[in-house]
Amino acid sequence: MRRTISLLLCTTLVLVAIWAAVAQSQDPLAAIDAAYAKRNGTGQFAKQSLALAEQAFANGGGFEAAWRAARACFWICDRSENKKVDLEYGKKGWDWGLKAIELNPNRVEGHYYACIASGEYGKGMGIAKALFKGMGPKYEKHGNDAIAIDPTYERGGPLRAMGRYWQVLPPLARKLDKAEDFLKKAEKVAPCMTRTRFYLVELYMTTDQWDKARATAQAAQNTAGCPEHTWECAYFKKRIQKLSAQFPE
Repeated sequence: MRRTISLLLCTTLVLVAIWAAVAQSQDPLAAIDAAYAKRNGTGQFAKQSLALAEQAFANGGGFEAAWRAARACFWICDRSENKKVDLEYGKKGWDWGLKAIELNPNRVEGHYYACIASGEYGKGMGIAKALFKGMGPKYEKHGNDAIAIDPTYERGGPLRAMGRYWQVLPPLARKLDKAEDFLKKAEKVAPCMTRTRFYLVELYMTTDQWDKARATAQAAQNTAGCPEHTWECAYFKKRIQKLSAQFPE
């Protein structure tokens, strides 16, 4: 327990040092990227990142500020189970993603963050209601556009986003074969991205493919996490451990 507390304290101090150093250099985009790479489970630095990105955009930061604002909004939503937070920041992130697309449609970032932020907005709304309101085709378009530009971005992010989409739809709309195909492609791009394997383990448990679930869980535990996603990968390794406890003998 003490070790965990010490680790969290050290991570927080590192983030504080990053913000202090970048405040001195007056480079808000560098601060946002540094904080994202060192992120942990708290929302404080995500909201600071969003504020910096919005300020940078107001000061002429254009596309580079817009997509970072979208990413910060997703970061705020990603660990949230509060529907109001997901609605507010998911919609805000989607809007920032659309702004980034408008400014530079040939870059992947706007499409990708518009996709996953719109997913958080739909999560806050409720998946069934979001589909009724036509959010599904919007999510698919952003995800497919991101894949067309760069499927490897953010460690296979566009592929992972589309895989997760087909995985969590209501049963009548769900397509687990498509979900697995996208997720396996994302896994091939970046085996270090533990989130992808967590989604796969969940999928294999749903379909009673226990040998695949065990193999994927073991691979996740044996593979070092991506260096710029250290906290996230550690988080999903713990979640995979909990899932593994549910595997039948």
